[in-house]
Amino acid sequence: MTQELSTTLPRPVPVTRAASTLPQTDVGLATAVGIHDVNEDQALVATSRGQVLATLQPTPLTAPVRDRALRLLAVVADGMGGHGHGDLASALVVRHVATGMAPHLEHPRPFDAEATLSELLSEAHLQLRDVALRGGIEPHFGTTATVAWVEWPRLVVAHVGDSRLYLGRRGRLRAVTRDHTMAEQLRERGLTEGPAHPRLESTLWNAVNGAAPPQVELFEEVLRPHDTILMCTDGLHGALGEETMARLLWKSAPAPGAAARLVEHAKRTGHRDDVSAVVLRFEGR
Repeated sequence: MTQELSTTLPRPVPVTRAASTLPQTDVGLATAVGIHDVNEDQALVATSRGQVLATLQPTPLTAPVRDRALRLLAVVADGMGGHGHGDLASALVVRHVATGMAPHLEHPRPFDAEATLSELLSEAHLQLRDVALRGGIEPHFGTTATVAWVEWPRLVVAHVGDSRLYLGRRGRLRAVTRDHTMAEQLRERGLTEGPAHPRLESTLWNAVNGAAPPQVELFEEVLRPHDTILMCTDGLHGALGEETMARLLWKSAPAPGAAARLVEHAKRTGHRDDVSAVVLRFEGR
């Protein structure tokens, strides 16, 4: 079953920039469990006006997120079920990043977004290591993490693993992040072309886990009105090609409907993994 989950926080925070200079932001989030009993994906979107859309438990509330927010945080994480406790890892990382970025959402003070996001993901690794030591858990349990920080019009992305962030512009979809898989590493080194063995396509050389510090890759873009951001786990991009995802994105104008449609189509392919999608539309001023 596809879920669209959201929460509204009670204290809206005023922004300093005139609302008329900011594009209307439309947010959608959808997720669906794969063949296992537990969905190991986690996703969250939080805005500087106090709105939150999240899969985090215990009790998500339902409310639309559509506002002229100056700052926005979005996180997608895919727990590594092959090592067990993937749902714990993804939830811990998303909560830690959200908690660490909350002061920057609430107070428009200059800060180094790249350094802060990198530090938060490194701290999450230490938290996972402590959890593993205290609970007797295999230290390789972990998660991917793709984090987007928007302070209009600047987009900063911190990335670990094979979840993805795409930038949609004028009907086209472009991957901003790159997969940290063994197969992609071989292709980048010119050692193979085209699809590799399925095991190599799904094996990560870089993740947020309790064993080794993550190598956080950073990206930066300048957004424009009418841009769309798609963030997703490999349950989505592994089931649907970029052309199909782009078509579904622009076929469904409102962000919540677009996210739900993407997840539903991925499930129809028979893909066995959990599927999650976050859609951020920056509409005209």
